[in-house]
Amino acid sequence: MPDIIAKLKEMAFDGDTTAAKLLLDRSYPSIKPYSLPVTVDTGANLNDTAKNLITAATSGNLAPDVAAMLTNAITGLAKLTELEELSQRIARLEDKKCHRYNKSKPG
Repeated sequence: MPDIIAKLKEMAFDGDTTAAKLLLDRSYPSIKPYSLPVTVDTGANLNDTAKNLITAATSGNLAPDVAAMLTNAITGLAKLTELEELSQRIARLEDKKCHRYNKSKPG
């Protein structure tokens, strides 16, 4: 293994960019982006919170990619909330229908 590394080093110093890249990729971990915690006014509802995120991004207080990521999370939460509310409404309607059916059924 040391012979291979020595040969790669030699090739890299001779201008072989592939060998240089291979050595660097294996020697140093790749840098991964990360976001710092942010504080944004949550607003009275999901729409207000999304508007606050957009305002923060357009005023330079929040990175646009972070604002987009958080807005997508809010959109997902809104869809889940909507689905839950619709499921509850359907259950109530079915329950009412069942009660009406049982009352009208001769017993």
